[in-house]
Amino acid sequence: MSSIEASAPGSVMIAGEHAVLHGSKAIAMAIDKRLSVKLTPREDGQWQVRCQFGEILDKAQNIPCTKPWQWAQVLINTFKNKFPQGMNIAISSEIHPEYGLGSSAALLVAGSAVLHKAAYSNILSAKDHFKLCKKLLHKVQGKGSGTDLAASIYGGVIVYNPKLASVTRLRDALPHHLVYSGHKTPTAQVIAKLDAIDNAHQQDLYKQISELIEPMAKAIQDHDQEILNQIVTKHQQLMQKLGLCTEAIDAILFDCTKNQLAAKISGSGLGDCVIIFDKIFSAFPHDKKQRRLGIHSLSTQTCPQGVRFENC
Repeated sequence: MSSIEASAPGSVMIAGEHAVLHGSKAIAMAIDKRLSVKLTPREDGQWQVRCQFGEILDKAQNIPCTKPWQWAQVLINTFKNKFPQGMNIAISSEIHPEYGLGSSAALLVAGSAVLHKAAYSNILSAKDHFKLCKKLLHKVQGKGSGTDLAASIYGGVIVYNPKLASVTRLRDALPHHLVYSGHKTPTAQVIAKLDAIDNAHQQDLYKQISELIEPMAKAIQDHDQEILNQIVTKHQQLMQKLGLCTEAIDAILFDCTKNQLAAKISGSGLGDCVIIFDKIFSAFPHDKKQRRLGIHSLSTQTCPQGVRFENC
């Protein structure tokens, strides 16, 4: 067997955050920052993982399940019996780990693609690929909708239905501007915080978010900017009521409101990014406070192509 390489795009959430964990549909978008995984066979029974965090070389059972190795570990643990001779796994990424942007999902998607192809000499269907990746996600994180996995597998702008595990593509591209808030709270921590509250008021907020998904999907499909902006504003109001804002997010949103820009949190909140669906007048930061908080614009575009094998 020679080397096999696959890449998958990062992603951002457009709508349905947290509500998707309670059965709501969600909308997400693949972005033009990709993560690649290259697999090369060894002969000594060792597994080597190289990435931007460093390098580790050991027997499969000794690969740590702690950060930053937990995603590589679950992939190795799933396929190790197929490769008693060991493997080299080289991970390269255009996604800065500080920003999130679906980097963990992209690693699961690209990593499982190369390991499955090497193990079984075939390529997973998109549906089976998603099913495998979601299983691996839950092994590591315990909980997660898998919306970012769907975006990385399918590419473009998609609607994900967790009840049916189905994906509908809306568009190949969606103009947007992404602003990083200077901090990201791990998704699992934000989910745990909301789960600890879990009252009738919170469930009602999830229901209200879920009711926005279909009209937002239609507005995106129809290129109806006015309706999209109205729905984005409503969605952000609900996320604020869920307690997902921070000082930095409030500063970005205040700036957007002042300049009549439709914007909302993209991701689990308590950090993460704000996504703007209008043309902005200049890149962030715009003042000393925003610079102090670490707020800055990120350059991203929609990626129409999901996971792919390289040099095949």
